Amino acid sequence: MKKSLLALAAMGAFAGAAHAQSSVTVYGIADVGFNNTTTDNTTIAGVKTSVNVNSTGKYSNYTSSRVGLRGVEDLGKGLKAAFNIEYGAVADNSVAATGTTITSGTDNAAPLTLRQFNVGLMGGFGSLTIGRQTPLVEVAWSAGDVGGSNNFIGRAYTFNPTVVTTGSEYSATKQNNSRSDRLIIYATPNMSGFAAAVAYGQGENQAYTTNNKETELGANASYTAGPAQVVFGYSSIKRTLNGADLNDGDLTQMVLGANYDFRVAKVFVTASQGSNKTLARLEKNKRSIYELGVSVPVGALVFNASAMTGDYTPVENATKGNVVGMQFGALYNLSKRTMAYGVYGQDKVSGLGTTNVYEAVERKNFGIGVRHTF
Repeated sequence: MKKSLLALAAMGAFAGAAHAQSSVTVYGIADVGFNNTTTDNTTIAGVKTSVNVNSTGKYSNYTSSRVGLRGVEDLGKGLKAAFNIEYGAVADNSVAATGTTITSGTDNAAPLTLRQFNVGLMGGFGSLTIGRQTPLVEVAWSAGDVGGSNNFIGRAYTFNPTVVTTGSEYSATKQNNSRSDRLIIYATPNMSGFAAAVAYGQGENQAYTTNNKETELGANASYTAGPAQVVFGYSSIKRTLNGADLNDGDLTQMVLGANYDFRVAKVFVTASQGSNKTLARLEKNKRSIYELGVSVPVGALVFNASAMTGDYTPVENATKGNVVGMQFGALYNLSKRTMAYGVYGQDKVSGLGTTNVYEAVERKNFGIGVRHTF
């Protein structure tokens, strides 16, 4: 009898331990390379100015470097808990003020930026995640981007020239956060290839006479079947100060991204539209961009190419500018984890023709480097 009780107790302890098992994974990307970017600005009067930036080991490599921890715990009965903590790292000890030069002999701590910090529950119901995480519209960007959301210009995702000479700045950047704090995301389980998710986030900072508030809504819907993937994403952000509207404080972004793998080549398509609003509630920084890309593997070598077209309007009732861009990349897989790359990209917005706004802004950049994932 005693042996039976001991055996049952041991089995119960083992079962409890099995339910409580957890796994933690350390992962990251180390990406260092050389990058050169030239920006040419042309006024309505035809005056042209140029800015050239060379950088090594900073932000504009193929992929932003990072290190993270990801863990899952089995809670039993089909329920799991998960967490993700991730920091971005810059291979540069730039701790000094803007415009100064840091010598390589100064051992300052490399800057770290928080990318992800969230916890969640997963089960038959889907998943519920809370914390700093990637907005849902970013999934649609990734689905249609042959460049894998790399940092080089020439694509809709990285199209962000500043087009003003004096007065308020107008920037053609995408109108959604790359990552957001305090998001709550619910994602459905995969249902025969269909999946959907919704997000809500609200942050508020009250300090004596100021009250900054931001509310974010997001959603996406996707279908994946064999070689095909289609994702639609939506993001809406509302920012106020003391209950009043802010300039650029009402942002909306919609993206339809898709890809299809033909084995000999993979084709990518993106259709995107975004804008925000001025204090006077005029539509600002409106952009509609369409992009087509193709990726062709040749053994360990992969060739990527993309082209985009569209339009951009700095502010409502202003002249609409034309947008064009392209990017070419050659990626060589030295192993499953290490890749050498060379990328060239360029984009241009022209025909704006509004007082104090550049008539044209053209950017070109190229870079080479090595990326290692772990």
